[in-house]
Amino acid sequence: MVSIASTRAARTRSARLQVAQYDPYLLILVVVLTVFGLVTIWSADGGGIITAGSPVVRQAVYAVGGLIAMAMLTNLDYRYLKSFAVVIYFGTVLMLASLLVIGTNIGGSVRWIQFGPVSFQPSEAAKIGVIIALAAFISERHEEMDRIHNFLFTIAIVAVPMALVFQQPDLGTTAVFGAIWLGMLLLSSTRILYILGTALLSAPFSVFAWHYLLHDYQKDRLLVSYDPNRDYFGQGFNIIQAQVTIGSAGWFGHGLSGGSQSEFQLL
Repeated sequence: MVSIASTRAARTRSARLQVAQYDPYLLILVVVLTVFGLVTIWSADGGGIITAGSPVVRQAVYAVGGLIAMAMLTNLDYRYLKSFAVVIYFGTVLMLASLLVIGTNIGGSVRWIQFGPVSFQPSEAAKIGVIIALAAFISERHEEMDRIHNFLFTIAIVAVPMALVFQQPDLGTTAVFGAIWLGMLLLSSTRILYILGTALLSAPFSVFAWHYLLHDYQKDRLLVSYDPNRDYFGQGFNIIQAQVTIGSAGWFGHGLSGGSQSEFQLL
Protein backbone atom coordinates (compact mmCIF):
# COMPACT_ATOMS: atom_id res chain seq x y z
CA MET A 1 0.00 0.00 0.00
CA VAL A 2 2.85 2.34 0.88
CA SER A 3 4.53 1.58 -2.45
CA ILE A 4 1.34 2.32 -4.42
CA ALA A 5 0.79 5.58 -2.52
CA SER A 6 4.40 6.61 -3.11
CA THR A 7 4.07 5.88 -6.85
CA ARG A 8 0.87 7.93 -7.10
CA ALA A 9 2.49 10.81 -5.20
CA ALA A 10 5.50 10.70 -7.53
CA ARG A 11 3.23 10.78 -10.60
CA THR A 12 1.31 13.72 -9.16
CA ARG A 13 4.52 15.65 -8.49
CA SER A 14 5.76 14.84 -12.01
CA ALA A 15 2.49 16.05 -13.57
CA ARG A 16 2.58 19.25 -11.52
CA LEU A 17 6.20 19.82 -12.57
CA GLN A 18 5.30 19.38 -16.23
CA VAL A 19 2.45 21.87 -15.93
CA ALA A 20 4.73 24.31 -14.12
CA GLN A 21 7.23 24.08 -16.97
CA TYR A 22 4.68 25.28 -19.51
CA ASP A 23 5.03 28.89 -20.64
CA PRO A 24 1.47 30.32 -20.41
CA TYR A 25 2.47 33.50 -22.25
CA LEU A 26 3.76 31.50 -25.21
CA LEU A 27 0.50 29.53 -25.34
CA ILE A 28 -1.58 32.72 -25.19
CA LEU A 29 0.53 34.29 -27.94
CA VAL A 30 0.12 31.25 -30.20
CA VAL A 31 -3.66 31.15 -29.66
CA VAL A 32 -4.03 34.90 -30.31
CA LEU A 33 -1.97 34.73 -33.51
CA THR A 34 -3.87 31.64 -34.65
CA VAL A 35 -7.26 33.30 -34.14
CA PHE A 36 -6.03 36.44 -35.88
CA GLY A 37 -4.84 34.33 -38.81
CA LEU A 38 -8.20 32.53 -39.05
CA VAL A 39 -10.09 35.83 -39.09
CA THR A 40 -7.72 37.15 -41.76
CA ILE A 41 -8.27 34.08 -43.97
CA TRP A 42 -12.05 34.38 -43.56
CA SER A 43 -11.89 38.08 -44.45
CA ALA A 44 -9.62 37.52 -47.47
CA ASP A 45 -12.06 34.87 -48.70
CA GLY A 46 -14.79 37.52 -48.80
CA GLY A 47 -16.36 36.87 -45.40
CA GLY A 48 -19.87 35.50 -45.42
CA ILE A 49 -21.19 32.12 -44.30
CA ILE A 50 -18.59 29.57 -43.22
CA THR A 51 -19.09 26.11 -44.71
CA ALA A 52 -17.25 22.83 -44.27
CA GLY A 53 -15.29 23.54 -47.44
CA SER A 54 -14.22 27.07 -46.48
CA PRO A 55 -10.47 27.74 -46.34
CA VAL A 56 -10.84 29.00 -42.76
CA VAL A 57 -12.29 25.64 -41.66
CA ARG A 58 -9.42 23.73 -43.24
CA GLN A 59 -6.93 26.05 -41.56
CA ALA A 60 -8.72 25.69 -38.22
CA VAL A 61 -8.33 21.90 -38.42
CA TYR A 62 -4.60 22.35 -39.06
CA ALA A 63 -4.40 24.80 -36.15
CA VAL A 64 -6.01 22.37 -33.72
CA GLY A 65 -3.65 19.63 -34.88
CA GLY A 66 -0.71 21.99 -34.39
CA LEU A 67 -1.79 22.88 -30.85
CA ILE A 68 -2.13 19.19 -29.99
CA ALA A 69 1.34 18.52 -31.39
CA MET A 70 2.65 21.51 -29.42
CA ALA A 71 1.20 20.10 -26.18
CA MET A 72 2.75 16.70 -26.86
CA LEU A 73 6.17 18.11 -27.71
CA THR A 74 6.32 20.14 -24.50
CA ASN A 75 6.75 16.84 -22.67
CA LEU A 76 9.84 16.04 -24.74
CA ASP A 77 13.17 16.97 -23.19
CA TYR A 78 15.06 19.05 -25.76
CA ARG A 79 18.29 17.32 -24.74
CA TYR A 80 17.03 14.17 -26.44
CA LEU A 81 16.79 16.14 -29.68
CA LYS A 82 20.37 17.30 -29.21
CA SER A 83 21.51 13.69 -28.81
CA PHE A 84 19.91 12.77 -32.14
CA ALA A 85 20.78 15.99 -33.97
CA VAL A 86 23.20 14.30 -36.36
CA VAL A 87 20.72 11.53 -37.19
CA ILE A 88 17.91 14.07 -37.69
CA TYR A 89 20.08 16.22 -39.96
CA PHE A 90 21.26 13.40 -42.21
CA GLY A 91 17.75 11.97 -42.25
CA THR A 92 16.35 15.24 -43.60
CA VAL A 93 19.18 15.51 -46.14
CA LEU A 94 18.47 11.94 -47.25
CA MET A 95 14.77 12.79 -47.71
CA LEU A 96 15.68 15.78 -49.86
CA ALA A 97 18.10 13.68 -51.91
CA SER A 98 15.43 10.99 -52.39
CA LEU A 99 13.40 13.48 -54.45
CA LEU A 100 15.96 12.98 -57.21
CA VAL A 101 14.76 9.38 -57.48
CA ILE A 102 11.17 9.13 -56.23
CA GLY A 103 10.00 12.76 -56.29
CA THR A 104 6.71 13.70 -57.95
CA ASN A 105 6.78 16.45 -60.57
CA ILE A 106 3.99 18.96 -59.97
CA GLY A 107 3.91 22.15 -62.02
CA GLY A 108 7.50 21.69 -63.17
CA SER A 109 8.93 21.31 -59.65
CA VAL A 110 9.95 18.08 -57.93
CA ARG A 111 9.24 18.97 -54.30
CA TRP A 112 6.88 16.23 -53.13
CA ILE A 113 6.89 12.53 -52.36
CA GLN A 114 3.56 10.91 -53.12
CA PHE A 115 2.07 8.23 -50.85
CA GLY A 116 -1.18 7.32 -52.58
CA PRO A 117 -3.57 10.25 -52.08
CA VAL A 118 -1.19 11.93 -49.59
CA SER A 119 1.78 14.07 -50.62
CA PHE A 120 4.73 14.99 -48.39
CA GLN A 121 7.14 17.89 -48.89
CA PRO A 122 10.55 16.98 -47.37
CA SER A 123 11.77 20.59 -47.41
CA GLU A 124 9.28 21.45 -44.64
CA ALA A 125 10.74 18.76 -42.38
CA ALA A 126 14.25 19.79 -43.45
CA LYS A 127 13.69 23.27 -41.99
CA ILE A 128 13.19 21.74 -38.54
CA GLY A 129 16.11 19.36 -39.08
CA VAL A 130 18.47 22.22 -39.96
CA ILE A 131 17.32 24.26 -36.94
CA ILE A 132 17.99 21.31 -34.61
CA ALA A 133 21.39 20.61 -36.20
CA LEU A 134 22.50 24.24 -36.03
CA ALA A 135 21.23 24.62 -32.45
CA ALA A 136 23.09 21.50 -31.35
CA PHE A 137 26.31 22.58 -33.07
CA ILE A 138 26.18 26.16 -31.75
CA SER A 139 25.34 25.12 -28.18
CA GLU A 140 28.13 22.52 -28.21
CA ARG A 141 30.74 25.12 -29.29
CA HIS A 142 29.21 28.05 -27.39
CA GLU A 143 32.05 30.58 -26.87
CA GLU A 144 34.19 28.88 -29.52
CA MET A 145 31.74 30.07 -32.17
CA ASP A 146 33.98 33.12 -32.60
CA ARG A 147 36.46 30.89 -34.44
CA ILE A 148 36.35 30.98 -38.21
CA HIS A 149 36.31 27.19 -38.72
CA ASN A 150 33.15 26.83 -36.63
CA PHE A 151 31.52 29.64 -38.59
CA LEU A 152 32.39 27.94 -41.88
CA PHE A 153 31.02 24.64 -40.54
CA THR A 154 27.62 26.25 -39.94
CA ILE A 155 27.63 27.37 -43.58
CA ALA A 156 28.34 23.78 -44.63
CA ILE A 157 25.46 22.52 -42.47
CA VAL A 158 22.94 24.77 -44.19
CA ALA A 159 24.51 24.73 -47.67
CA VAL A 160 23.76 21.06 -48.36
CA PRO A 161 19.95 21.23 -47.87
CA MET A 162 19.91 24.64 -49.58
CA ALA A 163 21.54 23.19 -52.69
CA LEU A 164 19.14 20.22 -52.76
CA VAL A 165 16.11 22.50 -52.38
CA PHE A 166 17.36 24.98 -54.98
CA GLN A 167 17.63 22.28 -57.65
CA GLN A 168 13.97 21.21 -57.17
CA PRO A 169 13.67 24.21 -58.00
CA ASP A 170 12.35 26.16 -54.99
CA LEU A 171 13.94 29.59 -54.63
CA GLY A 172 11.63 30.73 -51.82
CA THR A 173 12.44 27.84 -49.48
CA THR A 174 16.12 28.18 -50.34
CA ALA A 175 15.95 31.76 -49.05
CA VAL A 176 14.19 30.53 -45.88
CA PHE A 177 17.17 28.27 -45.09
CA GLY A 178 19.44 31.28 -45.46
CA ALA A 179 17.24 33.31 -43.10
CA ILE A 180 17.30 30.47 -40.54
CA TRP A 181 21.10 30.37 -40.67
CA LEU A 182 21.44 34.15 -40.34
CA GLY A 183 18.96 34.42 -37.46
CA MET A 184 20.63 31.68 -35.42
CA LEU A 185 24.15 32.96 -36.07
CA LEU A 186 23.19 36.48 -34.98
CA LEU A 187 22.08 35.07 -31.62
CA SER A 188 25.30 33.12 -31.14
CA SER A 189 28.76 34.35 -30.15
CA THR A 190 29.88 34.42 -33.79
CA ARG A 191 31.81 37.52 -34.75
CA ILE A 192 29.74 40.04 -36.68
CA LEU A 193 32.81 40.53 -38.90
CA TYR A 194 32.31 37.01 -40.30
CA ILE A 195 28.68 37.70 -41.14
CA LEU A 196 29.50 41.05 -42.76
CA GLY A 197 32.25 39.39 -44.79
CA THR A 198 29.79 36.73 -45.97
CA ALA A 199 27.33 39.46 -46.96
CA LEU A 200 30.00 41.19 -49.04
CA LEU A 201 30.98 37.94 -50.74
CA SER A 202 27.34 37.20 -51.51
CA ALA A 203 27.15 40.24 -53.82
CA PRO A 204 29.37 38.81 -56.60
CA PHE A 205 27.81 35.39 -56.05
CA SER A 206 24.35 36.91 -56.58
CA VAL A 207 25.51 38.30 -59.92
CA PHE A 208 26.84 34.87 -60.90
CA ALA A 209 23.59 33.20 -59.78
CA TRP A 210 21.51 35.69 -61.75
CA HIS A 211 23.32 34.90 -64.99
CA TYR A 212 24.03 31.19 -64.61
CA LEU A 213 21.85 29.58 -61.91
CA LEU A 214 18.41 31.20 -61.82
CA HIS A 215 15.68 30.12 -64.23
CA ASP A 216 13.96 32.77 -66.32
CA TYR A 217 10.69 32.43 -64.37
CA GLN A 218 12.59 32.95 -61.10
CA LYS A 219 14.14 36.15 -62.47
CA ASP A 220 10.69 37.32 -63.60
CA ARG A 221 9.25 36.64 -60.18
CA LEU A 222 11.94 38.71 -58.49
CA LEU A 223 11.53 41.57 -60.96
CA VAL A 224 7.73 41.48 -60.64
CA SER A 225 8.08 41.91 -56.88
CA TYR A 226 9.50 45.38 -57.54
CA ASP A 227 7.45 46.19 -60.64
CA PRO A 228 4.19 44.16 -60.74
CA ASN A 229 2.96 46.09 -63.79
CA ARG A 230 5.49 44.29 -65.99
CA ASP A 231 3.14 41.26 -65.82
CA TYR A 232 -0.21 42.82 -64.93
CA PHE A 233 -2.45 39.79 -65.60
CA GLY A 234 0.16 37.21 -64.66
CA GLN A 235 2.53 37.07 -61.70
CA GLY A 236 1.95 40.73 -60.82
CA PHE A 237 -1.85 40.44 -60.67
CA ASN A 238 -2.16 39.47 -57.00
CA ILE A 239 0.30 42.17 -55.90
CA ILE A 240 -1.65 44.82 -57.80
CA GLN A 241 -4.98 43.67 -56.37
CA ALA A 242 -3.49 43.77 -52.87
CA GLN A 243 -2.32 47.34 -53.51
CA VAL A 244 -5.81 48.28 -54.74
CA THR A 245 -7.35 46.74 -51.62
CA ILE A 246 -5.05 48.65 -49.27
CA GLY A 247 -5.29 51.90 -51.23
CA SER A 248 -9.09 51.90 -51.36
CA ALA A 249 -9.54 51.00 -47.69
CA GLY A 250 -8.79 54.44 -46.31
CA TRP A 251 -7.99 54.90 -42.64
CA PHE A 252 -10.67 52.52 -41.30
CA GLY A 253 -10.45 49.63 -43.77
CA HIS A 254 -13.20 47.67 -45.50
CA GLY A 255 -14.31 45.77 -42.40
CA LEU A 256 -14.05 42.06 -41.72
CA SER A 257 -16.09 41.20 -44.80
CA GLY A 258 -13.31 42.65 -46.96
CA GLY A 259 -13.45 44.95 -49.95
CA SER A 260 -14.45 44.30 -53.54
CA GLN A 261 -11.20 42.45 -54.27
CA SER A 262 -12.03 39.93 -51.55
CA GLU A 263 -15.72 39.63 -52.40
CA PHE A 264 -15.00 38.97 -56.08
CA GLN A 265 -12.11 36.64 -55.17
CA LEU A 266 -9.52 38.73 -57.01
CA LEU A 267 -6.90 38.16 -54.32
